[in-house]
Amino acid sequence: MSASQHRDRYRVATVDDASVIRESLPVLMRRLEFIEAFPTVEALIARRPEVDLVVLDLHLTNASQPDVRQGIAAIRALVRRGYRVCVYSQEERRFVLAACIAAGAKGIAAKSLPTAKAEDVFIEVAGGIAIPASVIGVVEVLVRRDCITVLSERQRQVLAGRARGMPYAKLANELYTAERG
Repeated sequence: MSASQHRDRYRVATVDDASVIRESLPVLMRRLEFIEAFPTVEALIARRPEVDLVVLDLHLTNASQPDVRQGIAAIRALVRRGYRVCVYSQEERRFVLAACIAAGAKGIAAKSLPTAKAEDVFIEVAGGIAIPASVIGVVEVLVRRDCITVLSERQRQVLAGRARGMPYAKLANELYTAERG
């Protein structure tokens, strides 16, 4: 649902169960235009905001919303609806982060990053950087070490190509598959 790739400030929606995150990002990250913030993916999907980027926490369940979609399922649900997703999480396990990219997330920013650096990642992802440099190293190491065992060999080839920023058309040609939109 990307609006324009040439705007002064990218339009962003946030999905995080923590109200302090939902309320503070617009105040702290002035180079982005935060349109709406949601506690769940379901709430965002119901509202359907037109944004350039969805900033998504991976862990969304809590006592008041125990059965909501989260993690890989949340990423896939948003990507299926045309959203560009950047994971914003405390998650640091490389295989989980690689699985997020494989599920369609276009970037990852650790919540431990300084605010300005996280904002830079969001801007890169909203602006169409295939996969930010911060993610490429993680993905390539995992693919090289054959650590992404939940993926087939073909899926690992696609992931490695996308990690290097290869466009889908070129990747499809190289792997002899049909390009999907």
